Amino acid sequence: MRTIEKLIILILIVSAFSSHILGSVLAITNADLGIQWLFSRVNAMIAGILLALAVMTAILHLNKNQKTPSDAGYNASQLIRPLEFNILDLLVIFFFFGIGSFAFIVGFIRGNSLSYAIGDAYIYLSFGLTYFLSAFFVSKQGIFKIIDFIVYFIFIFIMIPETIYKFSQYFSTSTFGASGLFYYLLPFIYFFCRYESENSKKMLYRLTVSAITTIFTLYRTLAFGMIAVVALSPILGKRLKRSYFKFMGIILFLLSILLTLHFAQILPIMGRYDLTYYYNSLFNPEWSDKRDARVTETVSALNTMSNDDLSYFWGMGHGAIADMTNDEGYEAVYQFDDSGGSLEEGKVHSIHFTPASVFFRTGLIGLAGFVSFLVFALIFLYERYSGSGHEENRLYSKIVLLIFVVSIIYSFSRYGIMNDLVLAAFLGLIRNPNFTSRNP
Repeated sequence: MRTIEKLIILILIVSAFSSHILGSVLAITNADLGIQWLFSRVNAMIAGILLALAVMTAILHLNKNQKTPSDAGYNASQLIRPLEFNILDLLVIFFFFGIGSFAFIVGFIRGNSLSYAIGDAYIYLSFGLTYFLSAFFVSKQGIFKIIDFIVYFIFIFIMIPETIYKFSQYFSTSTFGASGLFYYLLPFIYFFCRYESENSKKMLYRLTVSAITTIFTLYRTLAFGMIAVVALSPILGKRLKRSYFKFMGIILFLLSILLTLHFAQILPIMGRYDLTYYYNSLFNPEWSDKRDARVTETVSALNTMSNDDLSYFWGMGHGAIADMTNDEGYEAVYQFDDSGGSLEEGKVHSIHFTPASVFFRTGLIGLAGFVSFLVFALIFLYERYSGSGHEENRLYSKIVLLIFVVSIIYSFSRYGIMNDLVLAAFLGLIRNPNFTSRNP
């Protein structure tokens, strides 16, 4: 593998997975929140250094393939001419680099927290850089190797060990959940598509394990993601294969076991899927937890923006903080300490509903760019899938397309997409011109 391909793998591991492992270990050992914060910053710094090294390697690669200054007709524009940007590339440049930089300037002018502003800007910048590194500097042999390696790394070193630990501790603790979408749904999507394509027992076994670990996280978002994958798969396929119905039977069997354990009060599911809880939260006006924290954050962000009408156009900038003290009853639904990004009583930086977060920091201009990026990315991925005449290309295009769809679903409950470098890398790999060169 090329040096830059190895760096991309390290970036994905360090930025997305090492922080998750550190967070799990620190939570298990009941480490102080300050220590957890320090580890997360150190982890982000290491990822930033690796990203900088990858960018420098890419620049050197470009320079190596350009004319020397002594050659006739050489100019600086030739450095980027070989990249041949398409509409999706331009939208990534506009939103993640352009809007991201503008939001940092707005945040600086407004006097927002500099540390939060730098962190927000880094998230946008790292997504864009990871996308372009994957889209233009990975060989055709490295495209599938990176996807395969990342999937199996999550499956072997995160999903299985963490699920075993959490399940063994469930009866003595009240926590049993996943920390992120990709740690569980990415292998599920990968094995599901591979099983549909190959119909092999080996993939069925791996798919079953990934399904069990995902279901028993008891997270609604992950459940909705699984449903979306199972529902969209036959729509994308030309016909319903027998393997699809086999797996549907496995899913229904697992769900029936889960519900049986719940109603037998052997495995009580509190707060996650409890129908009584959600009925009361939606329809009972006397229910104290009638409003979800994400709704409270969104309403508070909009109320904060109402103090400056111009902020609706260009946002409050990176590092902006929403004031929830004007929202009556926020204490009843916002009781977690710092896990949601709370700074002090009634203040919050992290807006978990991603569209609201984008609107809060970048305004209507940024939201329009964000939605345009999502739409064109979906169209691009579908065209890659439907227009490919090579079975392997169709398989991996479908995998990334489904990952992108469930990442959008995930972004409605957790701050996502921008901070998902795995998504950025996978999208860039399918965009890579070498991906289509694999066609016969």
